[in-house]
Order: sequence, then structure tokens, then C-alpha cells
Amino acid sequence: MTGDGVNDAPALKKADIGIAVADATDAARSASDIVLTEPGLSVIVSAVLTSRAIFQRMKNYTIYAVSITIRIVLGFMLIALIWRFDFSPFMILIIAILNDGTIMTISKDRVKASPLPDSWKLREIFATGIVLGAYLAIITVVFFWLVHDTDIFPVSSSDYSHPFYCSYLLQTHRKFGVKSIRDNNDELTAALYLQVSIISQALIFVTRSRSWSFVERPGFLLVAAFLAAQLVTSRVFLNHKASPFPDVDMIPLAVGGHRHRRVRVVGLR
Repeated sequence: MTGDGVNDAPALKKADIGIAVADATDAARSASDIVLTEPGLSVIVSAVLTSRAIFQRMKNYTIYAVSITIRIVLGFMLIALIWRFDFSPFMILIIAILNDGTIMTISKDRVKASPLPDSWKLREIFATGIVLGAYLAIITVVFFWLVHDTDIFPVSSSDYSHPFYCSYLLQTHRKFGVKSIRDNNDELTAALYLQVSIISQALIFVTRSRSWSFVERPGFLLVAAFLAAQLVTSRVFLNHKASPFPDVDMIPLAVGGHRHRRVRVVGLR
């Protein structure tokens, strides 16, 4: 209901949403829910579209929060129960800080307002979050299984005695300069952290879209926060001088046979 005079005050007060126009009387203003500060009724359309855009951002955040909680809790729980693998608390702390810092920028994200009125469809939100979180948790468990229990990555030093593995290791070292991390829990922790951190950050672009994530262009701040989080991760884990954790092991890395760089593992010995 819209109105501007004293005679409109009872209707404005009884309406679900009473709107007083810019030049309304004091009685109409006090009885209304919304007071327009600009002349004309077009601002009502702008207010509705802005409200729906805000709702979409809140919905995107809620889906991400549900997804990432299930993803971290379920993934780490399965790895701990199946392999009795211990995680560093610093790893969880850094993941949480970087995720929270990135998701805060979703308040300025580019979203498309819904053409119809929105509502909190909790079943849809929780179903989407559970599916995404469970899927990513399974991906993390499979990744850890491949690194820990299979030969898809370079085999461990205990297999050097086997002629085939010895030849395979020599070829791998010559081509890529990599070695197995199966026997080193600290390096496994670092590899697991990088996998969880990168995918958790990328999950934001999935939860914010209702179709293919690459179709809906994200906001500049969200992209900048994502890149900054990845740079912080690289800075901490690739530069031992900048790392705040002095007593940790590192993963040797090399590209194209060049000199190894080392990644620090978040975790005390």
C-alpha cells in the first residue's frame, strides 16, 4: 500500500507493507513501514531488486558454510578413522582463516536478482550443501588413498630393490625431479593441506552460481580475495623464511628437472 496523506495512514498501518512517498505527511510516514526519500515509485522496484540481490548473497554464503563444514569434518574424520592419520591443528586453523577471509567478500559479489519472490528453502540449501560437501570429502579421501596406498605417484624408498620400480624412479627423477612422500607423514600433511585449501577456496565459485560456475561472472573483490588467499598459501608453504612455523618439514618440489624448492608443512614435529 502506498500513500501520502493523513487519510492514508490507517491503510498504511494495516497493510503488510506500507510505503509512504517522498512528500507524505508526518502521519503517513509514522504509519508506514517504508519511507521513500526520492520522488516517484520507481525506487520501489530498485529496493526490491536490491533486497533480492542481498538475499542471493546470503543464500550463497549459507550453502558454502554448510558445504565446507561437511567437507572438512567428514573428510578429515574418514582419513583419521581409516588410516589413523594425525592432522596438525595449524593446518585446520589456516584453512579456516583463509576461507573466512575470502567468503567475507561475497557481500560485494555480483549476483542476479531473482525474478520471483525468494524464501528460505532450507531443504534445498541443506541438500545442496550436503551433496557438495560429501562429494569433496570423498575426493579428499580418494586423493589421500592414492598418495598413501597406491603406486600412482612415485613409490617409496623401500621399493628401490625392485628392478622395475628402480628404473621407474630413475626415469621419474630425471623427468620431473620428484620423489615419493608416502613414508613421510609431514609431507603427506602438506600435500593434503594444499589439496583441501585450493578446492575449498574454489568451492566458493560453485556455491554462488545456479548453473555452470564459469558462466556467472564473479565480483572483482571475490576473485581478488581468492587469488590473495592462494598467494598467502604459496608464500607460507613455499618460502621457509616467511613461514611462521620454524620446526616443520617440507615437501621437495621441482618443475622440469630444475632445482628443488621446499614446501613447509603446517605442523610441529
